[in-house]
Amino acid sequence: MVHPRRKLLLFLLLLLVGAPPHLQAESRPPSSRDFTILLSNDDGYNAPGLQALIRALQPAGELFVAAPADNESGKGHSISVGRPIYANLERQTQGDAFYAIQATPATCVRLALEALMPRKPDVVISGINRGDNLGLLVYYSGTVGAAREAAFSGVPAIAVSMQGDDSKDYAAAAAYVRNLLERLRSRHLLKPGLFLH
Repeated sequence: MVHPRRKLLLFLLLLLVGAPPHLQAESRPPSSRDFTILLSNDDGYNAPGLQALIRALQPAGELFVAAPADNESGKGHSISVGRPIYANLERQTQGDAFYAIQATPATCVRLALEALMPRKPDVVISGINRGDNLGLLVYYSGTVGAAREAAFSGVPAIAVSMQGDDSKDYAAAAAYVRNLLERLRSRHLLKPGLFLH
């Protein structure tokens, strides 16, 4: 019979150095719900590109949407000043929360990061923009501005734009984004400073 004092010492020793391998609980891979994705855009909350991303990325992690309530295209990296900002919670299920916000895309992301989200997301994805953002257009694009705002805050960010306006196009682009995200995660490349567009 082991003396109660020795039992206590053995327990404390196990706490300090860790249990031997045969006594350790099996480690499980992190759940997709441990990975948080913030989605935004500049075409508005109901835009088909954003809705395609929501459908494609729901199995990949906990989704949080903070998108302009209306079309805010061409606003670049502007912020909302001189007018009220209304954040309407559209729906909330299984930890996901979707907001339509009366504000510019960059402001939507800033508001989500500073006030609406319980914790910082693992990545911010903005889009899928209706129309390509190439060359000088990246400076006018609210889609790119939203992702850049996240990057300024130290969150890895991706802005997604495409040519075409067909539901099949959006579904294919969203599938590509999910594949890209999985590759970035598996290679541990989702780090502060990452800004893809």
